[in-house]
Amino acid sequence: MREAPSSGAGLPSVSVVVPTYNRLPLLTRLLDALETQQGVDFELIVVDDCSTDGTWELLGRRCHEDRTRKLRMVRLRTPVNSGPATARNLGWRRARADLVAFIDDDCVPEPGWLAALASAAEGADIVQGSTLPLAEQAAGRGPFAVFVWIDRDYGRYETCNIAYRRSRLEELGGFDESFGTVGGAPVWGEDVDLGWRAREAGASFAFVPAARVSCEVHPSDYLAYLGQIRRHGGLVRNVARHPGLRRYYPAGVFLQVSHPLSLLVLAGLMVLAAGPASARRAGLGTALALPYVWYRSRTNPLPCRRRNRVPVLILAWVADLADTATLASASVRYRSFFL
Repeated sequence: MREAPSSGAGLPSVSVVVPTYNRLPLLTRLLDALETQQGVDFELIVVDDCSTDGTWELLGRRCHEDRTRKLRMVRLRTPVNSGPATARNLGWRRARADLVAFIDDDCVPEPGWLAALASAAEGADIVQGSTLPLAEQAAGRGPFAVFVWIDRDYGRYETCNIAYRRSRLEELGGFDESFGTVGGAPVWGEDVDLGWRAREAGASFAFVPAARVSCEVHPSDYLAYLGQIRRHGGLVRNVARHPGLRRYYPAGVFLQVSHPLSLLVLAGLMVLAAGPASARRAGLGTALALPYVWYRSRTNPLPCRRRNRVPVLILAWVADLADTATLASASVRYRSFFL
């Protein structure tokens, strides 16, 4: 399903594509922010991935409101919930501009965001901007809050803030929709895969800090945090497909520094459980656990109250082990070692 854009003279300089699914309040905030964009003529294509929260009806109303006609908005809808790769492909294929910018529905762009991307795109096929957590939410975030932090090129080409030449998207066929889902949520990595396929095909890239976007800090929810881990299998798939991606990760084989350290803690517990208690056994077990404790409490501490440090440390260790196990399973599946 789709709705034609309001009339306007000429083709837009940029097409902005937004996939969305059941995030009505966040989407409304994004649409309001896009109204403030300055210095560039653009069209907006919002793809409702079969939401059930009234998103489609909201988009219909906003498409017909005089104050939003300047957005030249197009609304599209998938017949079934299909994931962000399918939604983005539907959006960019409907786009009319030579430059296609992607942003997520939980983001808030600064007024000069799109103009900065468009300016940098004059000399590059792919342009990525910076994405940081909303300042008012970041200060009070909990230890297991979920957000995006992009302040330089990390080799992941996240679609929360990136633009592609349409010719490159056509050449590559867009996002790979075969990443699939796990537990009803999309497997991560289709945006990483597209960026690396483009770079391997010779696309030029630029990172532009001035193209700034702020992202939602999703509340600290431990069960939700664990649920996200199941989606990490796609990261191993990307490492197997694009070996150059390894240089962006610790030692080229670990997703996070905490992962090998969490295995040391497990080894320490196994030492303690392997035989009768002794000072030597206790010392070895403690020595194996200390690097993880130091990393999680000093080098890269999780934000929490002092009285919660020990339970949070234990929960973080369990999550790191679960993440490592997920990646190990995917490593076997894709025949590429990555933990």
